[in-house]
Amino acid sequence: MFRPISIRVNILTNFMIVIGLIAVSLLGMQYFFSKQLAMSATHKNFVQTARQVTQHIQARDALAKNMLYLTEFYPELTLLPTDSRHRDTIKRFAVNMQRSVHIYAMYIGHPNGDFFEVVNMKSAAVLHARFKAPLETRWTIIKIFDSPQGRVRQFDFMNSALQLISTRSESSEYRANQRPWFQQAYQSDQVVRTDPYLFSNLQQKGITYAQVIDGSQAVLALDLTLQRLNDLLYEQKFDPSSQVVMFGRDGGIIASSDPQTPDEKINAFLTQALEKDQKDHLLRYKEHGEDVFAMVTTLSNEISADTHLGFAIDADVMLKPYFEKIFYSLATALIFLLLTMPLVFYTTARIVRPIKVLMLQNDKIKARHFDEVTPIKTHIAELMDLSDSLVSMTKSIQAYQEAQA
Repeated sequence: MFRPISIRVNILTNFMIVIGLIAVSLLGMQYFFSKQLAMSATHKNFVQTARQVTQHIQARDALAKNMLYLTEFYPELTLLPTDSRHRDTIKRFAVNMQRSVHIYAMYIGHPNGDFFEVVNMKSAAVLHARFKAPLETRWTIIKIFDSPQGRVRQFDFMNSALQLISTRSESSEYRANQRPWFQQAYQSDQVVRTDPYLFSNLQQKGITYAQVIDGSQAVLALDLTLQRLNDLLYEQKFDPSSQVVMFGRDGGIIASSDPQTPDEKINAFLTQALEKDQKDHLLRYKEHGEDVFAMVTTLSNEISADTHLGFAIDADVMLKPYFEKIFYSLATALIFLLLTMPLVFYTTARIVRPIKVLMLQNDKIKARHFDEVTPIKTHIAELMDLSDSLVSMTKSIQAYQEAQA
């Protein structure tokens, strides 16, 4: 059998149980909806980042295409690489590239395979070592042509004032008319854009824009590195644990918010999500025992036919602010409960006090002090009825005893 407990303890226990159940229910609902809010906020961040990256790519495309459209009208562009009149072309190319440090080079490919290129040496620090260029080199002019000694690649190193510093030559098998950018340009009457590929001199990925020069068979092109895109993706990170990557259909990373090797692949989950056509949906998976929110979206209309954007962030990072709110809610509930304890004790006292008075009235009846039994003062209707019943019973007993005397 259970040990008897006082009415005060009984009421207090029931009160705590009810409050506890309500608090647990409310906190459970808050956890559920907070989780949904966290996932919704994560998805919105991913979508907003994708939109900003798309806008950047569109702006970059417009810049590159407009530059080629305007440059093709320059006179003497189609001169052979060895023609001395190319100095004006060098100056025009240099002015164009000074406006954008992410343009690696501008060049012209000829239908016979000859090649003329102006390289922006500020586009990458490794170029001086690659080309064996003097330290003061600002522009490198590369000419590939046939000579009596065979096919030659000639390097002319110039300073910022376009003054020749030195020249060197080496043998070459390179033919511009066999390159993908040249062949793609021949198949279109508009500016074409290649898929991202690795620039061998830079060991960085980039994109080539090319078009056939109007009224000729030569192709004008420029190379744009993806370093600015890497920087942009890094700027889109809204937490150190987040990652934004641009990747191809094979999973190879094109650009990333984090440093990566040229042949690095994205994680298997994002590849599987793409294969299962789970694009533009917020997904959740485990990595190294930690929950991760992720999403994959396609940028096919913006950069190439099979280019995608992937996002990932630790789920705990996004849930933390909402869990903190739940913790504060729980703490507030406990404080509120503690603050209501005096009210509970006061309320139970208003119930217990008249009951104790009734018990004293009962002791008076036992002692046959019938004249001392009086109604109790209380606002509780049930106790008032019980008191009246006790007084009535007392009068009945007293009348009975007087009748027997």
